[in-house]
Amino acid sequence: MDLFNIDQMDGFEFEHYIAELLRKHGFIVEETKKTGDGGIDLLAFSNEMLYKGKYVIQCKRWSGTIGAKEVRDLYGVVLSENANKGLFITNSFFSEQAISFSDGKNIELIDRSRLFELINNPIDKKVSIAGIDKSSFISNSNFETEKFEYYKTRLSKDKRNIANWRDLHNFLISYLENRDMEILFSGVLDELLNTCFELEKLTEKLKWQERLLVAPSHMDDTTEFTLLLLGRFDEVFERRYKYLRVRSGQRIMQPRSRIPSLSHRGITEINMANMLIILSKLDFKSAARYVLTVCENILNYNKLNSISMNAEPLMNHIVESAKKELLSTEHQSNFGVLFLPWKTDTTFDIKQVIHCWPTNLDFSEIEKRLDLLMSLKE
Repeated sequence: MDLFNIDQMDGFEFEHYIAELLRKHGFIVEETKKTGDGGIDLLAFSNEMLYKGKYVIQCKRWSGTIGAKEVRDLYGVVLSENANKGLFITNSFFSEQAISFSDGKNIELIDRSRLFELINNPIDKKVSIAGIDKSSFISNSNFETEKFEYYKTRLSKDKRNIANWRDLHNFLISYLENRDMEILFSGVLDELLNTCFELEKLTEKLKWQERLLVAPSHMDDTTEFTLLLLGRFDEVFERRYKYLRVRSGQRIMQPRSRIPSLSHRGITEINMANMLIILSKLDFKSAARYVLTVCENILNYNKLNSISMNAEPLMNHIVESAKKELLSTEHQSNFGVLFLPWKTDTTFDIKQVIHCWPTNLDFSEIEKRLDLLMSLKE
């Protein structure tokens, strides 16, 4: 992509292009609602050391000079959002007043020349997972590239269409169910996760009955399982559960989702069990004991309230195995696989999954984060 082609884009196309560019630089990016000037165009999140946190981004495909007023508006949003930094990205240039205003503030101005550098000298985030190029699935002979590009073209024409995102989601999830590890860990999991985030954003204000009609089956569980496969289990821990005190005096984690519990099918519980398996495998004993208690509470609650779940025998087995392991003085994980929540006869070898995790994953920092989450009160 060159600057001439960027100059031909409309505003929304420019925003989408910048979102994709930031993803190539390792950010998780949410494209916000298109409400016109003055709002946030993009929200970006980083888990990288030194850069971890939230960023707000204003994108402006412009033929004139960006003035101080626009930069001042962005700074106000940075403060209200309590963000690490604000990024103002344009294909044009900033006035001297705009540059002067940003000086000493947590705002970064990226003008035409710096955008050119960003495009042509990207930070190498594509080789972050076990040395695998995270865009190489496109050239894999076993990947249906034409179909993928067809879905992406539809989205480029109408990014607010839930059906377009759902079709892409269902296409990508077929590779998850087929367990093609080479394709999954060369970028498909990242594409699937981004698709899930976009669908969540588009459906978040719908009533749960409407959401069930338009969202893909198991969307929430797909998001969580994909995060687990990518080694981001601490995000799953924080994302779906909050801490409550139950009558027994024990803490139990409850779903944040407004969707009624799927506990009668055992889908939600299997992701809890998967997290227990990962924590046990990594010997995170404190967090594993915590999740074990949660899993036991779920099983007990379902029994007391006569709620049946198809996956109950499997979850009972995982819980009992975890108990034995946590009582052992030596670390000897009995778990060999993770279970696809809605299709538990489909499993993923956990050693193979861990081998594909980012080489820079800091387990000590993750364990500290889990300890912090466990210490939180409602």
